[in-house]
Amino acid sequence: MNSNLIRFVLSLAVALACVVAGCSSKEVKVPAQYGARNGYQKTSSVNGTHVLGELFRHAGYSVRTAERLSPRIEESDVIVWAPDSFSPPSPDVRKYLEEWLETQPGRTLIYIDRDFDASIEYWNAMLEQATPEQLLTAQREKGIAQHNFDQISAGAANKFDCAWYSVERNLPTRRPKRLTGRWTQGVDAAQTDIVLRSRIALSEEWEKEDDFGLAEKLPNSEVVLSTLDGKDPIVLLYTDDYDFGTQLIVVNGGSFLLNQPLVNHEHRKLAASLIEECGYGETVTFLESGDGGVEIITANEVSAGRSGWEWLTVWPISPLGLHIALLLIVFCFAAFPIFGRPKRLPEVRSSDFQKHIGALGELLEATDDYDYAQLRVRQYQQIARGDTVYRRVGRARVKP
Repeated sequence: MNSNLIRFVLSLAVALACVVAGCSSKEVKVPAQYGARNGYQKTSSVNGTHVLGELFRHAGYSVRTAERLSPRIEESDVIVWAPDSFSPPSPDVRKYLEEWLETQPGRTLIYIDRDFDASIEYWNAMLEQATPEQLLTAQREKGIAQHNFDQISAGAANKFDCAWYSVERNLPTRRPKRLTGRWTQGVDAAQTDIVLRSRIALSEEWEKEDDFGLAEKLPNSEVVLSTLDGKDPIVLLYTDDYDFGTQLIVVNGGSFLLNQPLVNHEHRKLAASLIEECGYGETVTFLESGDGGVEIITANEVSAGRSGWEWLTVWPISPLGLHIALLLIVFCFAAFPIFGRPKRLPEVRSSDFQKHIGALGELLEATDDYDYAQLRVRQYQQIARGDTVYRRVGRARVKP
């Protein structure tokens, strides 16, 4: 594994461990936003996917993030979706993603079922290393994390079958130390810390539900990671019959793929197996969605009503819209830009007597009276020499 990535993971572990050491007894904040790769929590949220994204990046992928299913996501070779919801994906979302899989060979969809909270495991670890002064704080924060997890999972169905997989929840927590499956090659299962609170299995509706034809598209199923007794599949893999590389990977919880669990070296080996399973793709998109599900945006919705220039298409402006837009562009170029590098203008000094003489000459020239101008010059010269000043009285100046 790349040494920079190892340092990054270790720095994440150190940063998380320092939360308790540096916190006050009154307030402790450990970011726990689930399934988020971007944002200010991307490197510190124990439930985030930033580290997994960096593993993909170091494997040669271009990594993106999306909050909606839109035409932009069509460019992806791999989609990773860890929804912050205990409910199954809606039929519309499943249909969209299945059609995305079918559009181009070699695509992989990774779906991480939500039944894990890394903040609970984080505070469990902190309890083991907390000083007596920090013990009460760690116990309180663990209780809060457990309460929050129980509260958001309370409304979830104990069982459901969504044609991708079936789930049975509210089972006793298991921490298997003996694993099987081809992903376990080179992995020391005894050093893993995988947490299972539910049980996933191949959907009973896989063959029955024919609305989207997923059973025909991906008829082959394999358990690539499981407990040794086979009762708890951890990763299900569905592939096609024609070796097109199209795959659906369903993961039971994120207890070895989220930021905090990936501090474990054996978990990173399992994550590397996941990335290797995706083949030779170039772009991976992490789909972020909350409890409300994910929004689907069509091509028409993307192109309509989002540019800010829709008023140019409304009658009676529409026939002149292009001309108005062109005139506005010309006006902006004429009125606002400064071309080239700005010049430094010479400084104007009010103490320069030459400028006063020039200003007086311009005033005399404006009178258009030569005799008057000569008289004013002679008067100035007389004043400068101290002579008696001659003043012309009673003679009007007449313009020729």
